[in-house]
Amino acid sequence: MAWAKNGTPHTLTGTADQMDITDITANKFNTILVGGIGTGDSRLATRVGVSSADSGANYSETNNENGTENSGANRTYFYHLYNGYNLQFTVMYAMNVSGYEKLFIAETSQANGAGAGSSQTRTDAVGKWVTTSGQWAKLQMINYGSGDLLTGSNLSALGSDLTPQIITPAVPFAENAQVGSRAEITDTRKMYHRDDVDFKEENGNEATNYRSASWYEQLSGETP
Repeated sequence: MAWAKNGTPHTLTGTADQMDITDITANKFNTILVGGIGTGDSRLATRVGVSSADSGANYSETNNENGTENSGANRTYFYHLYNGYNLQFTVMYAMNVSGYEKLFIAETSQANGAGAGSSQTRTDAVGKWVTTSGQWAKLQMINYGSGDLLTGSNLSALGSDLTPQIITPAVPFAENAQVGSRAEITDTRKMYHRDDVDFKEENGNEATNYRSASWYEQLSGETP
């Protein structure tokens, strides 16, 4: 299983009550990260959907905040925060298997005040979206409290069935190396030499993915 970014993260650039990721690739398992920066009574809840976020009474949850348990059925969101705080961070795990109800586990840390003198509130929540057909591909985070979400609040997602993007950087060689110089890359044990254009592997391959032909090559068509 390889985890990779799923969809385009949504970072607020102004005051709002909603964050969305609309280009998620449907996966069996997802990790959802939420950083909420709010004012007043800001509370977070989740909606998902196949073609759009479902706002019907198709959610339920059980929530434990510092030992106090709450639960609800026939909800229009998955409520994973009952009390509002100005700063909150949630890690959520989701099972998204076609043919079954969609399950969620959420862990949230909420700041009760600034400084080390204020201890955090911990909230654990489990919930579900009752739709069994298909897989959800739309994710929405709602503030259902009377406060607001502020600039910098973020919603991001990871998927389990994706191929991570691997970027292989060009080999860093000194720009002012003399023609005839040799270099060894210790982690790959490859040897390179410098001709009048660039460094090349000892077998003649170029060290980078690009090169500009020298005036000799441009005129003669030959590669030194």
